[in-house]
Amino acid sequence: MKNLLAALWRTTFAWLLSGALLLGCSMPPTSISPLPAGTDGSAARGQWFDLRSAGARIDGTTNDDLAWTAAQAATNGLIYVPPGTSVVSAFPDMSRVIGEGFISKNGTSLPAGDIRSDLTIPYPDGYADFSTIFEYLGGRRILGSATVTISIASGEHVLTGQGIVPRHVDGGRIHIVGQGKDQTTLKFTALGSGTSKAGVQLVGDYELGLLDGLTLDGDAWNGHAAGSPLLGSGDVNDPMGIQAKEGAVIRLGTNVRVRQFARNGVFAYQGSTIKADYVEVIETGSDGIVASTGSTVRAISAKVQDCWGVGIFADYAGTIWASGAVVSGTKYRFGGAGGDGFSAANGGTIYAENSTSLKNSDSGYTAHSGLIVANGAKAGGAANGNSGSGLRCQYGGRFIGDNVTASHNVGGGMVLTGGGQFHGLNLNTSNNGSHGASVVDGSLFVSQGFLSHLNSGRGLSIDRGSVASILNCDIQGNTGDGISNNGARVRASSAVAVKSNGGMGIITRRGGITDMEGVSESLVVTGNAAGSFSPAKDTTSGIGQSFNYGAN
Repeated sequence: MKNLLAALWRTTFAWLLSGALLLGCSMPPTSISPLPAGTDGSAARGQWFDLRSAGARIDGTTNDDLAWTAAQAATNGLIYVPPGTSVVSAFPDMSRVIGEGFISKNGTSLPAGDIRSDLTIPYPDGYADFSTIFEYLGGRRILGSATVTISIASGEHVLTGQGIVPRHVDGGRIHIVGQGKDQTTLKFTALGSGTSKAGVQLVGDYELGLLDGLTLDGDAWNGHAAGSPLLGSGDVNDPMGIQAKEGAVIRLGTNVRVRQFARNGVFAYQGSTIKADYVEVIETGSDGIVASTGSTVRAISAKVQDCWGVGIFADYAGTIWASGAVVSGTKYRFGGAGGDGFSAANGGTIYAENSTSLKNSDSGYTAHSGLIVANGAKAGGAANGNSGSGLRCQYGGRFIGDNVTASHNVGGGMVLTGGGQFHGLNLNTSNNGSHGASVVDGSLFVSQGFLSHLNSGRGLSIDRGSVASILNCDIQGNTGDGISNNGARVRASSAVAVKSNGGMGIITRRGGITDMEGVSESLVVTGNAAGSFSPAKDTTSGIGQSFNYGAN
């Protein structure tokens, strides 16, 4: 009798179990086994639990929520999804999922194992934050030519206390894409209390394949040490918009805006690279775009506006490619730092062909022991002048550029000081609030085709051991002297016209040497209010200056 009852119980239990599996009900899980050979993730994941043991159908139609609940209660380890599609109402903890199957929610299917074909993950779509998405991706390779696109819905999405840290071994195939910078905004608040000090931050030998179609908003300088750049100086630890450091690579598309972060907008550091063509950087609490310590930023046609600090800044061997970029309205930070449109310092280099720098609190372009190469650059302009000079080179800094214009700047067209250098063809420094060109303290000015008109000061002022070599110059209508040589050396050749200036045409003093013997075509010095030459041409004085003006 006992044997008969035991047999009946075994038969009844088997019948109930099979019926439960057919109905998709969850029964107590029955086994945890070694992961089958060749299964995705098998190299490092140890034991696994087969979702089918909890009653999952995995047929692409039946809802498997109950099976997932039972499976996650049965094990703290991994859950194996065999080939097929498990339909759920909410994604489980995907960091615990392995296998060849898929988990599907509202039409979005995520592979249980490695990603072998293009995958789109909608955001927010129930995700609390981006870290959840990257926890899922972090346990999976993105293989072959597959691309993962995190598609961000239109609207404003607030991320509190957390930035986006897209760290993945296959991150070059991860794209984070909104619906357009005017349609999709990610607002970052309280970044100082989270894991990242940047809206988007990548550290180390990783890549982010694409960031595009969105605005990154710093929530009105949230986290600024003084509350706002309007109230005081910030701190080096203030949150920034986009940061790559220690060799990381971030690629932006052509439809990205970064605004009102407490510190920098785009910052590459320690050998990193950021591609940021057409990026807009607005009202950051410090420098807009920065490449530092051997890093590179490509910012072709970027727009940087109303930042506290420098608009585009390369220092410590950083390099920025910024042809066609426009920088405007930079402001001094508290304490007086910044205010320049473009600045290359301490071995930094900026390539800025056909760029524009206007309405800045200090100079349009500053090379401070750095190098700026900028054919076709424009500093200032009518109603758009910079409050400092158009161009400034100091402490060995160099500016190389043809067809450069520096006009309507309050502090003058060009200032070279402390060994600064300018080399170029067709430089136009006109209509400035001080000298057209000022070259002092051992600096070097080399120009073919130099035009300096209507400045509120001298056309060319050169002082204290500096050298100017000019070929074909036209200096007219300045309120001061046309050419003033004060203990320096000026050598001119080809055609020179110095006319209608408010002071002397050409004046040389304090041991200066003015040599115009090479003016083979014409030397025209006329109509200047204080006379043509001082002293008279072809004379010497008792203090060593010499005048060799050639033929008039």
